[in-house]
Amino acid sequence: MVIDEIVSRSRKGHGSAAEDLDPTGEIRKLTSLLDISQALSGTLNLTASLPSVLEILERHHSVVRASVSLVDDESRDLYVKAATGMDGHRTRTKPSESIIGRVIDSGKGIVVPQISHEPLLHDKTRKPERELSYICVPLTVNRKPVGALAVYLSYKRDRHYDRSLKFFRVVGS
Repeated sequence: MVIDEIVSRSRKGHGSAAEDLDPTGEIRKLTSLLDISQALSGTLNLTASLPSVLEILERHHSVVRASVSLVDDESRDLYVKAATGMDGHRTRTKPSESIIGRVIDSGKGIVVPQISHEPLLHDKTRKPERELSYICVPLTVNRKPVGALAVYLSYKRDRHYDRSLKFFRVVGS
């Protein structure tokens, strides 16, 4: 019964009560994975379901902005398939020009706790409103990287980045 109550509170956005009963956030993560699975399996059109997935991450996991980038089979360029919380982002890039491309090439996720310390993540056109963290994980099909999920989180000094990376890896798999 306690789990049902936590899941219900988590879905309704009652963060503090749910956090009291689930201090590590594991139930919230499982609930999100279920919601994401349902969003993806609810339609045969992946493009239509990606905004729902990003919205779930935004609503329940302190995601400030996020994107799903895929590799174009012909040109090998990266293109943004879905995004949230971003304005004026480039829609196509060469893999060598970005951290996302490096993640796809290596097949390994990356964590940047403070984006102000990573030149590749600086937006030269605007001053950051606050410090953010960045996590990017590969999206794989048949163990082959085909794209990446990139998320920006509100920076928290005490965040367990290894746990966050593992969670987003599961989302991306």
